[in-house]
Amino acid sequence: MYTIKISKLSETIILAKSIAKSIDKEKLLNSKVIYLYGDLGTGKTTFVRYFLQNFGVSDNVKSPSFSIMEQYHINGLQFYHFDFYRFDYQSEVLSIGLEELDNKNTIILIEWPEKAMEFLPKPDLEIFLSCSDIENNVERYATLSTQKNKEGKWLTNIINSYEKMSDHI
Repeated sequence: MYTIKISKLSETIILAKSIAKSIDKEKLLNSKVIYLYGDLGTGKTTFVRYFLQNFGVSDNVKSPSFSIMEQYHINGLQFYHFDFYRFDYQSEVLSIGLEELDNKNTIILIEWPEKAMEFLPKPDLEIFLSCSDIENNVERYATLSTQKNKEGKWLTNIINSYEKMSDHI
């Protein structure tokens, strides 16, 4: 587990770039599943927007909270961006065919995964976004974590990349 203080938008952009860059290096032989946790307004969709831009997605990336899913196809990669905020029951995820998306060259980003955890694939990376108001000076944090043992090296690569890039801002 690793926590980063994000005090500027540029640091969110660097975090998104670090993760995207680390995935690109792996040549994405298997799908990647990324969970995004955080209260409303902590920057989940903003992170996704900059993450996708690193792969060349130029579409307007918006929260799929009403449509449940947005998909993007670019440069041989498939991206699926889910938002389960409006789910009342975990079983609602069964109607969207998520299990069919676990393919090569696929990246699945899920906002509000806790609303459907029972039916989701295990994440390769979890990002917990939070913010606190310390005397009206909002501080934001991103905590990165992996559940799968094999992803420990990936997390280390992300952190090293982030630290190198953030030294230059």
